[in-house]
Amino acid sequence: MKRASARDLKNALGIYFSWVASRPFYTTLNVASYCNLSCQGCDYPRLKEDGLLPEQPTKETLTDRFSALYRVFGSQMLSLSDYEPTTLPYLEELIEAAAQRHSVGITTNGTLITEEMAQRFWKKGMQFAGVSLPSIHNERYQEIIGTKRYTVNDVQSSIETLIKTGPRKLRRVSILATIDNFTSPHELEEFARYATDVHASLSFQLYSPEKKNVSNNISDEADEREIKPETLDARFGGSLSGYILGLQERYPVIYGRSVAIKNFDTYVLEGSIPWKPRSLSLDLNGGIALHPEGKPFAFIDSSEPHKIKNAYWGTVYNLRANGENRADSCYRCTNVTNPSTPLGDWFVNILTCLGLERAVRFA
Repeated sequence: MKRASARDLKNALGIYFSWVASRPFYTTLNVASYCNLSCQGCDYPRLKEDGLLPEQPTKETLTDRFSALYRVFGSQMLSLSDYEPTTLPYLEELIEAAAQRHSVGITTNGTLITEEMAQRFWKKGMQFAGVSLPSIHNERYQEIIGTKRYTVNDVQSSIETLIKTGPRKLRRVSILATIDNFTSPHELEEFARYATDVHASLSFQLYSPEKKNVSNNISDEADEREIKPETLDARFGGSLSGYILGLQERYPVIYGRSVAIKNFDTYVLEGSIPWKPRSLSLDLNGGIALHPEGKPFAFIDSSEPHKIKNAYWGTVYNLRANGENRADSCYRCTNVTNPSTPLGDWFVNILTCLGLERAVRFA
């Protein structure tokens, strides 16, 4: 694989500056309105059944969104996701377009990756890939995804193909492993051993319905997969967070800041977690929202850059004014829920106290 280009280094520096300054540095960008799975906890099956799936944006619309995000927020980490990006025949072209201004990766269910496909993605500028794996046990995996067409072995093959074809000496491929009320400590260690063996990184994701706060199509009924407080005592000695942090010491491939991993216990016991608005999501209709919570504060296809920026900071200030922010979802909270820095928070808070909010908005 070729070495990092000047463009890649420039994009990385822009992302690092945004992280240090506690500005948005990461966006989950939804690109596909179709998925080949029907996973428990996802809104896709119900939206599909009710005929409410959003229209598939054109390739041109999606590439325009990459440029628009850059004009508003600068270089970002862009994760092309939702529902299954590898079903798009032009995904490699999207990767190439996004890589001009951003560090781009994909989040995939890992059932459709071929060696040829993976090689094209890396060649076009893909910087990272996250592969979702809700269970490492095949029977449970097939129950969750709603079909027996695919197996755990299929996903593991995709993981290993992405690693084999990707940049050497860097853990650019992450296994996104879900913990739910049926997950055992032994299975968590199985995940860690497998990630270590294949040279992948591992991110544990605490199960919670992905879009229950922004979609009217997720039921409020009790979800048997949501981990219960009594499970912490019966299975993890009272603390799932403590168990994972201990596992992380033995398996350094597990990533996640301790402050975020500790949110696992908080979510189980309190039903919500503290969070800071540092990451964004962009839905198929072009709506930009704070991740992991929030409804769109602007629409990228129809709003001017300065208006989107003002809408972002206005939303952030309203949240700050209400005290500690709480998120009702812990989906991907290890990665992007609380990625602020003391320096960045200090900078924003001081300027706000001095009445210099406008300076913060355009920082």
